Formats: sequence, C-alpha cells, structure tokens
Amino acid sequence: MKNNKLKTLKNDIDIYFLSKGIGKKEINWLLLPFIIVTFIFLFVIFVVWIWETSIDTGTHIDYEAFGTFGDFIGGVIGTFFAFLGVFLVYITYKDQVTSHRKEQIETRFFELLKLHEKNVEELYHIDDDIFNLYLKNIRNFVNIIKRFSNDRSKNFQNETIVELGYLYFFYGASEYTSERIGSIQVKASDINEFNEYIKRLGIVYYGSYANFGKYFRQLFQIVSYIDGKSELNYREKEQYIKLLRVRLNIEEQYLLFLNSLVSNGLDWEKNSVQGNNQLITKYNLLKNIPKEYKQIEGIDFKVIYPNIHYEFLGNNKSEKRMILENSYY
Repeated sequence: MKNNKLKTLKNDIDIYFLSKGIGKKEINWLLLPFIIVTFIFLFVIFVVWIWETSIDTGTHIDYEAFGTFGDFIGGVIGTFFAFLGVFLVYITYKDQVTSHRKEQIETRFFELLKLHEKNVEELYHIDDDIFNLYLKNIRNFVNIIKRFSNDRSKNFQNETIVELGYLYFFYGASEYTSERIGSIQVKASDINEFNEYIKRLGIVYYGSYANFGKYFRQLFQIVSYIDGKSELNYREKEQYIKLLRVRLNIEEQYLLFLNSLVSNGLDWEKNSVQGNNQLITKYNLLKNIPKEYKQIEGIDFKVIYPNIHYEFLGNNKSEKRMILENSYY
C-alpha cells in the first residue's frame, strides 16, 4: 500500500516537472535534496524515539514498541505524502489551466496580427509607397502652417506646428476645426483664421482618418490586448509585441511617433503617469528609427522618448532602461 502511494506520488511529481519542460534526469537531481531531507527527518525521529523509549538491548526485541513506532511513522509519512500528492496535482492542474489560457492568447494575437496585415495591404492599394506619401502630406501641411505663423506673427512653437500639421493631415483641411484642439497650445481663433487661410489658397484635402484611423486603432488594440494579459510576464509580452514591431517599417514607426503626440494618440503614452502603462517606451515601439532620420521641424523622438532602447544604441542598455524593465509586469 505504501509502495503504491510512493509510486503515485512519484508519478505526480514527474507529471508536474515534465509539464514545466524539465527532463527525467533533471527531475532526479531535483528530488535528491527532498529524499535526503526525508531520511534525515526519519533518522532524527528514530533517535528521539530510542532515547525516550529506553530500550534494553540485552533483552528480546519489544515488537509491540517497534510496531507502535512503525504505525506512527507510517501514519505521519503517509499523510505527508498524501498531502504532497494533492498539492502537486493542484499545482499541475493550475499550470495546465494557465497553459491553456496562454494558448488562447497566442491564437487571438495571431488573429489580430492578420487583421493588421490586412489593414496594411489595403493601405498599399491606395499607393505603393503610402507611408512616405503620408509623411510628405504632413510635411506639406507643416510648411503651410509655418508660413501662416510667420505671415500673421503667430509665433507658433515648432512642436505646435508639427502637431497641427499632423492633425490637418489626419482629419483633413475641412474637418479640423477649433473643437478638435485638445491639448495643443493654440487659440481657437487661430484655428479658425488658419482654416480661412487655406481656403483662400484653394487647398482641398479630405484627410486620412477613414483608412489611417483604422490602422492605428488596430495597432493599439493588439498592443493593449497583450499588455493587459496577467497570464503573461513582461518578457513574454515583449516577445509578442516584438513580432508586431518587426512588421512596422521605419516610416510607420515615425508616423506612430507623430500620432502619439496628439489627440487619441496620447493614449499610447502621454496620458499615462504610471510607467507600466506607457506602451511606446515599455515595448520599444520606435526602436528601429535610425539616429540620423530626417525629422520634422527638429521634433526629436529621442528627446521625447529617451528611455527606449533604440537599435542604434547597440546591445548595452542604460541603467534607467534596466530599472524600468525590472518594474514592468
């Protein structure tokens, strides 16, 4: 009976460790300390029992005393092994549930990734070089706003000019009104005046919101989906997001940077005080932008996101970055 319990326990232990990817040879080494401690425990109990029982070695063996001792050991050790077996079965079940949830997360992630790839394919149907075209349109609006600022002595800051340029590109010249100002440091009267300014220039542009808005919503959904899964640790989440990031070319990453500065794009990072919720830095989403990349009006992604481990920095992470990664979950 005791042998059966031990055999069952060993099977439970094997199943648990094998589910963790630990081979049988490693299991034996892991069990060795447990076996040694168990024998020491039994030996100590035996010595204490001998000491307290005062057995006379000159007489015949007291079978009753030894039988009582054996029953005691069998009861204690048997109960201990039974509880240990139940505990290991529970842990194994819990791990299997977690493993199943992780499989579901992986399946859903790749479904979302396919949707993202489909969105990108639809954008390329508009133009073979769509992301460079978007950047060109943003730069055109930036130049117009800069000229307007100089002509009307508005003295807009470079960051304000870039933010307005992106928003006019995104919503369109007729759709971006003073109601959409948000956090930009500009007066509503200046927006209304600029709208009249571009009308007189004969500029007609309907924006990229319909197509590009869906692109960014899908992108944010994928990252926030993985980030919100408590079944995954930070390193596991990072590996999933890396699969997404490698699909973003340099222009897409720079457009993401611009998007994160304004309007709903602030949810990527700027609206979050807690570092763990600052998704662009947390997952190095701008990692592959080259150091010498031609930026718009000197608005430097490296200054705004200083704690990303950029590719041009090599393998050595800064102390600040390592502290951040240790705090992520």
